[in-house]
Amino acid sequence: MDQSRTTAAATRLQQLQERVDTWRLTRARYSRLPEEFWNEALSLTQTLGVEAVRATLRLRFDTFQKKLGGHSPGVEASHGFVELNPTPPFEVAQPGPMLELSDATGTRLTIRLGANDALDLAALVEAFRRSQP
Repeated sequence: MDQSRTTAAATRLQQLQERVDTWRLTRARYSRLPEEFWNEALSLTQTLGVEAVRATLRLRFDTFQKKLGGHSPGVEASHGFVELNPTPPFEVAQPGPMLELSDATGTRLTIRLGANDALDLAALVEAFRRSQP
Protein backbone atom coordinates (compact mmCIF):
# COMPACT_ATOMS: atom_id res chain seq x y z
CA MET A 1 0.00 0.00 0.00
CA ASP A 2 1.23 3.51 -0.80
CA GLN A 3 2.76 5.13 2.32
CA SER A 4 1.54 8.63 1.41
CA ARG A 5 -2.01 7.31 0.96
CA THR A 6 -1.88 5.65 4.39
CA THR A 7 -0.49 8.80 5.99
CA ALA A 8 -3.21 10.93 4.38
CA ALA A 9 -5.88 8.50 5.58
CA ALA A 10 -4.44 8.54 9.11
CA THR A 11 -4.56 12.33 9.09
CA ARG A 12 -8.18 12.25 7.89
CA LEU A 13 -9.01 9.76 10.66
CA GLN A 14 -7.44 12.04 13.27
CA GLN A 15 -9.48 14.99 11.98
CA LEU A 16 -12.63 12.87 11.96
CA GLN A 17 -11.93 11.76 15.51
CA GLU A 18 -11.69 15.40 16.61
CA ARG A 19 -14.98 16.24 14.88
CA VAL A 20 -16.70 13.20 16.40
CA ASP A 21 -15.38 14.09 19.87
CA THR A 22 -16.67 17.66 19.48
CA TRP A 23 -20.04 16.34 18.31
CA ARG A 24 -20.22 14.02 21.33
CA LEU A 25 -19.71 16.97 23.67
CA THR A 26 -22.44 19.08 22.07
CA ARG A 27 -25.03 16.52 20.96
CA ALA A 28 -28.39 15.80 22.46
CA ARG A 29 -28.19 12.72 24.65
CA TYR A 30 -28.75 9.39 22.81
CA SER A 31 -28.72 11.02 19.38
CA ARG A 32 -27.34 9.02 16.46
CA LEU A 33 -24.00 9.67 14.85
CA PRO A 34 -24.57 11.80 11.73
CA GLU A 35 -24.41 9.98 8.40
CA GLU A 36 -21.58 12.22 7.18
CA PHE A 37 -19.38 10.84 9.97
CA TRP A 38 -20.40 7.25 9.16
CA ASN A 39 -19.70 7.75 5.45
CA GLU A 40 -16.25 9.13 6.10
CA ALA A 41 -15.45 6.41 8.65
CA LEU A 42 -16.53 3.69 6.25
CA SER A 43 -14.43 5.13 3.43
CA LEU A 44 -11.37 5.18 5.71
CA THR A 45 -11.72 1.45 6.38
CA GLN A 46 -10.57 0.75 2.82
CA THR A 47 -7.15 2.15 3.63
CA LEU A 48 -6.75 1.74 7.39
CA GLY A 49 -8.88 -1.30 8.15
CA VAL A 50 -12.12 -1.74 10.03
CA GLU A 51 -10.76 -2.22 13.54
CA ALA A 52 -8.36 0.73 13.40
CA VAL A 53 -11.14 3.11 12.37
CA ARG A 54 -13.74 1.64 14.73
CA ALA A 55 -11.42 1.70 17.75
CA THR A 56 -10.09 5.20 17.07
CA LEU A 57 -13.62 6.62 16.83
CA ARG A 58 -14.84 4.47 19.75
CA LEU A 59 -17.77 3.07 17.80
CA ARG A 60 -19.66 -0.06 18.79
CA PHE A 61 -18.56 -3.16 16.90
CA ASP A 62 -22.08 -4.40 16.15
CA THR A 63 -23.26 -1.03 14.86
CA PHE A 64 -20.15 -0.67 12.71
CA GLN A 65 -20.69 -4.14 11.22
CA LYS A 66 -24.30 -3.25 10.34
CA LYS A 67 -23.13 -0.10 8.57
CA LEU A 68 -20.58 -2.17 6.65
CA GLY A 69 -23.26 -4.61 5.61
CA GLY A 70 -21.50 -7.53 7.30
CA HIS A 71 -18.26 -7.36 5.27
CA SER A 72 -15.23 -5.14 4.92
CA PRO A 73 -15.29 -2.81 1.92
CA GLY A 74 -12.73 -3.53 -0.74
CA VAL A 75 -12.14 -7.05 0.54
CA GLU A 76 -13.48 -9.90 -1.52
CA ALA A 77 -14.47 -13.16 0.11
CA SER A 78 -11.90 -15.88 -0.24
CA HIS A 79 -13.00 -19.34 -1.26
CA GLY A 80 -9.57 -20.86 -0.68
CA PHE A 81 -8.45 -23.64 1.59
CA VAL A 82 -8.39 -23.01 5.33
CA GLU A 83 -6.36 -25.33 7.51
CA LEU A 84 -7.70 -25.90 11.01
CA ASN A 85 -5.62 -27.21 13.86
CA PRO A 86 -7.42 -30.35 15.07
CA THR A 87 -5.92 -30.05 18.55
CA PRO A 88 -8.47 -28.65 21.00
CA PRO A 89 -7.50 -25.49 22.89
CA PHE A 90 -7.53 -27.40 26.16
CA GLU A 91 -6.00 -30.62 27.36
CA VAL A 92 -8.38 -33.57 27.14
CA ALA A 93 -8.01 -35.96 30.05
CA GLN A 94 -7.31 -39.56 29.24
CA PRO A 95 -10.31 -41.76 29.96
CA GLY A 96 -10.13 -43.42 33.32
CA PRO A 97 -12.35 -44.53 36.18
CA MET A 98 -15.05 -42.28 37.57
CA LEU A 99 -16.43 -42.49 41.09
CA GLU A 100 -19.72 -40.91 42.07
CA LEU A 101 -21.06 -40.93 45.63
CA SER A 102 -24.43 -39.53 46.70
CA ASP A 103 -26.64 -39.69 49.75
CA ALA A 104 -30.36 -39.43 50.50
CA THR A 105 -30.21 -35.63 50.78
CA GLY A 106 -28.85 -35.30 47.26
CA THR A 107 -25.30 -34.40 48.28
CA ARG A 108 -23.02 -35.64 45.59
CA LEU A 109 -19.31 -36.21 45.08
CA THR A 110 -17.92 -37.03 41.65
CA ILE A 111 -14.28 -37.88 41.03
CA ARG A 112 -12.80 -38.55 37.59
CA LEU A 113 -9.46 -40.25 37.67
CA GLY A 114 -6.78 -40.47 35.04
CA ALA A 115 -5.90 -43.86 33.62
CA ASN A 116 -2.97 -44.34 36.03
CA ASP A 117 -4.26 -42.51 39.13
CA ALA A 118 -4.61 -44.39 42.41
CA LEU A 119 -7.24 -43.76 45.07
CA ASP A 120 -7.91 -45.12 48.56
CA LEU A 121 -11.57 -45.87 47.93
CA ALA A 122 -12.41 -47.04 51.46
CA ALA A 123 -10.98 -43.89 53.06
CA LEU A 124 -12.78 -41.67 50.56
CA VAL A 125 -16.18 -43.31 51.18
CA GLU A 126 -15.65 -43.12 54.96
CA ALA A 127 -14.74 -39.42 54.76
CA PHE A 128 -17.80 -38.73 52.62
CA ARG A 129 -20.09 -40.51 55.09
CA ARG A 130 -18.56 -38.68 58.08
CA SER A 131 -19.14 -35.31 56.43
CA GLN A 132 -22.89 -35.94 56.32
CA PRO A 133 -25.02 -34.48 59.19
